[in-house]
Amino acid sequence: MKTAKGGAASSSDDARDGPAGQILWVQLMVSLWDLLTGICFAASVGCALASAKIAKVGFSGHALAIAVGVALGVLLARTMRVVAKAIVAKLQRRPGWEHSVSLQKWFLREWFLRGLYLAAMVWIVFAGFLVGWVSSAVLHLVS
Repeated sequence: MKTAKGGAASSSDDARDGPAGQILWVQLMVSLWDLLTGICFAASVGCALASAKIAKVGFSGHALAIAVGVALGVLLARTMRVVAKAIVAKLQRRPGWEHSVSLQKWFLREWFLRGLYLAAMVWIVFAGFLVGWVSSAVLHLVS
């Protein structure tokens, strides 16, 4: 396939050709919120493993810490997604939220979304401390 300028089209250009290709292209993109959700899960598992290393436990202790980290990581990441979805859905029901022509409403929407991303980062730090503390407590109870 050639582009309008005569050069060869890249595979990403092929994915965007036509309405069906455009939908596919949008579905393939990963949003910043998905990345933050993954970081929340990974931080939970990482902090659980760090507490196992600090406690100097063996293989079974590390396996237990991973189990605690995965369980709480899924719970905390899912909570982050559900709360954000509920907040954004509530705000989208407000009149003029999506299609505001007012510059003031546009700035308000932008700052609100930035605040939501900042809250997610604070939540990730909280999740790391919580999972580290819980896995440390579980490891001390077991050993």
